[in-house]
Amino acid sequence: MDDQGIVTGCVRYREHRNDVAFHELGLRTCALAECDQWGVKLKAAVQSDLNKAQQQSIAYVEVGGWALAKSGAVPEKLSGRLWRLTDWHKSSAAAWG
Repeated sequence: MDDQGIVTGCVRYREHRNDVAFHELGLRTCALAECDQWGVKLKAAVQSDLNKAQQQSIAYVEVGGWALAKSGAVPEKLSGRLWRLTDWHKSSAAAWG
């Protein structure tokens, strides 16, 4: 939201149980998942992350689909949240090895 309270951007954040199956994810319908060459590799990588989430008893989260208002300006609040989310993801991935 901008300083006037108008929504200027959003991001999709979808939290799942840690026992979610690949076929239950929104990711399952993306172009890469349906690609003959890369779909199997993507599914294996995601399944590895799903296994780690289950082992650590943490939720599995899909993030994506962000959008901005036509103004094209990224509000400071949104950009800060996106950077924090990116930093969190990097630290989580590093913690998983």
